[in-house]
Amino acid sequence: MSRKRRCWLVGQRSRKPGKRMGRGKYLPGYYVNWHEYDANGRRILHSHCFDSLQHAKEYVKRQNAKSDLKMLDEVIPELVSRVSDEFIVGLSARRPETARQYSNSITQLVEHLGNVEVCSIGRAEIDRFISNRMASASEATAAKDCRHLSRFFNWCVENNYHTMNPIKVATSKPSNTIVRKKPRITDEQFARLIDALDTEDRKIAVWIAATTGLDRGVIEGLTVDDVDLCNQTFDTTRIKTNRQVCPVIVDSLVAPLRSCVAGAQPGQPLFRGLSHQGDKSDWWKRAATTAGMPNLRFVDLRTYAVNWLRRIVGDFDAAKMVGHSRAQTTYHHYHQLDLDKQRQLAAQPLPGNRVNDEKLKTRKA
Repeated sequence: MSRKRRCWLVGQRSRKPGKRMGRGKYLPGYYVNWHEYDANGRRILHSHCFDSLQHAKEYVKRQNAKSDLKMLDEVIPELVSRVSDEFIVGLSARRPETARQYSNSITQLVEHLGNVEVCSIGRAEIDRFISNRMASASEATAAKDCRHLSRFFNWCVENNYHTMNPIKVATSKPSNTIVRKKPRITDEQFARLIDALDTEDRKIAVWIAATTGLDRGVIEGLTVDDVDLCNQTFDTTRIKTNRQVCPVIVDSLVAPLRSCVAGAQPGQPLFRGLSHQGDKSDWWKRAATTAGMPNLRFVDLRTYAVNWLRRIVGDFDAAKMVGHSRAQTTYHHYHQLDLDKQRQLAAQPLPGNRVNDEKLKTRKA
């Protein structure tokens, strides 16, 4: 194998191997260099610093052994914890919440199977993990973990850590079509929720979520540049799908938003106090509990907004406003029966019941 593709210790033939000079003196730590190549064939130099020389030498030895096995198309025996660290680093371009969810799924796998070598995980181990996960969590959570682990094992196959994806050959997998039941929020409940919020910025944020369907992270990151008061629209990107959305600003929010824009600094968040504050002390959790809906999530306001938009502008326009490419996606995930139609249906007489028909005729007369 060519030396330029190998990993090496900086200054390995000098008096102080692993040490790097900076401004005429040795920098702290011990450094290792290696080359990688991008899709265009350009060589990229990477470097990593270790606390001890022993750890640096161990890393060089392991990386070169992995390179040799990869060149020979052999499986690289490596622990799940080390492989997962490499996998998570590759997700740095995604939003932090996505990387955290993948990390949690892999952590669940390690807690159940132990920190074993990736290549030793087969169908039997995955079957045991799925059974344990479905016993301790909901089927929807187990299905999400399987999706995350499937992508992780696909990446492992591409990088010679495994020969196959064991998730694909699992005997019993959780259903992948489960949709979490969205709670229905009435106008009275929503009014109580607004009254329970303690700052004006948080009230505006909840109103925006309930009329546009924007996620909490998007609203938290809104700046002056994202608000177009002339056209009464938000110009932002939904982080989850990386899709541009331009929801409409209702007339009642124009004046409060104008005040927020006037008091905000360029490039700084438009609202204050929207960040997460922990599970129990979070401002949203406190408000939802005070309003009598302790299990209500902020994301449930998106369901409220979608159904509100569908009643006003129709399915297709509502889908476009919330960032869906198809109205079918909006209907599948967010449709709720209208309360007025539900009451109208409940008031209907029993079909074929003549007693009810006679009473109905009597009332009309």
